[in-house]
Amino acid sequence: MAMTGPIPFLPSHGTEAAGFAAALIDSRARWRDLALIASDLTFETDAGGAFVLLGPAEAFGWTTRTLLGVAAETLLVRPDSVSGFNPFLPETPVRRHRAWLRRPDGEAVSILISSVPLHAPDGSLSGARGSIQDNTEQDRQEERLVESLLQHRTVSEIGRRMRRAVLPDMVIKIGLDELLEATGASGALVVACDAAPPAPGEATPPAAGGRPASGPAAGAALPWLLPRVLHRAGAPSPVSDREITAHVCRTAATATTPWTRIETQFDRRVILTAIGTHFCEPVVLVLWREGGRSWSNGDAAVSAGFLASLAGVLEHDQVQRELARQSGADTLTGLLNRDAFAVEVNRRLDRLDAEGLSATLMVVGLDRFGEINGTHGPEKGDDALRQAAHVLRDAVRPTDLVARLGGDVFALWLDGADQFAAAERAEVLCQKGVAVTLVDSIQLQVSVGLTTRPSRSFETIETLLEQAHAALAAIKLAGGGRWHFYNEGVGT
Repeated sequence: MAMTGPIPFLPSHGTEAAGFAAALIDSRARWRDLALIASDLTFETDAGGAFVLLGPAEAFGWTTRTLLGVAAETLLVRPDSVSGFNPFLPETPVRRHRAWLRRPDGEAVSILISSVPLHAPDGSLSGARGSIQDNTEQDRQEERLVESLLQHRTVSEIGRRMRRAVLPDMVIKIGLDELLEATGASGALVVACDAAPPAPGEATPPAAGGRPASGPAAGAALPWLLPRVLHRAGAPSPVSDREITAHVCRTAATATTPWTRIETQFDRRVILTAIGTHFCEPVVLVLWREGGRSWSNGDAAVSAGFLASLAGVLEHDQVQRELARQSGADTLTGLLNRDAFAVEVNRRLDRLDAEGLSATLMVVGLDRFGEINGTHGPEKGDDALRQAAHVLRDAVRPTDLVARLGGDVFALWLDGADQFAAAERAEVLCQKGVAVTLVDSIQLQVSVGLTTRPSRSFETIETLLEQAHAALAAIKLAGGGRWHFYNEGVGT
């Protein structure tokens, strides 16, 4: 039971007074011993809130000698200065009041304070007596539990939104966008580190996800890992893709998947998290933040959980890409892909040269196509690309070639067409645009870059694509909505 200050009926003659004083000291000692069993620190303060009694001799890094006479409230990290409440000098009993106590090294510990006021004979507040329990570990356990629940909910919500999409590309794009929002990341890359045979004299490549038995010194380039960027989201990479992928694959070559780490690279704090898949080992997710902001372990756990849930989609994506490469078809539109287009054009060039015929390459870009994704969403954007592919296919002869080069850029190859015939066709395209139906009917403006290959000029399709792309870039820079031949001035 707490004592309530000086005793008004303290005997005045020596023997009785001494006995009572001894009993009082013994009572306070017993109280302190009992309190110490149930707490980490017992205390008593005076009317000014300063410590006058403490036990044990050392607690929370402080010693009794250091704290005696110190205002107890100054040890609190955040005193309740607004309400004026001081748990070390309460007016009414306080039980398990939560607060943060400052240690001598500046660190803070979570505590629970229980205290009762002490009163003088006249009823005024003369101090307080109480105990303190260290609650730091309990707080950490609660934080870990809450963080785990939040991580589970975050990954589950990202997965739920990803399931709305059908195509792997779109699933991954939605997932990465959601991950950036959930973690506050500025940007992300998904990098594959494919195994490749080492050159003669080099170390043997490691097994999937394993460490090499021997190899170059730490940090050196590892020639048996061929990095490539599979997907990207958010802000542009802080440095070149080459620098990022080189660092990622150096790290991956000496670590066993799955692994996750937070480190400083490229003048930023980054999260790297990796998993193994059947088609590339490993796949690494790179997240970065601007402004030097740090990452929490919870951010890293969410990133790792996201990548693990993405493994099946990544493998499906790899299968589709390989099938498309082998079949020569673009998976979204059904047109030729870039590689198949180049192969077919090169096959036709010998015949055109033998017959003395020219040909024209048209590279068509949909102006401000990004606004469709921003306004209607990426799935509607895909619908627009599919509809645009049908319009372009109908705009040329059945013997001509139409391909999707990537994004919103298409290629049309017109056998036997000279500059005049190609210019007429490009003018019609620019005048009409491309009609697509999303929520409403929309007329997409197009820009066209052209280059003509005269008979026996010996120009390859790669050169022609570079020329047509340069022409397209020039007309886009001038405002778009028109056509332009390579090596001709852009008119008004």
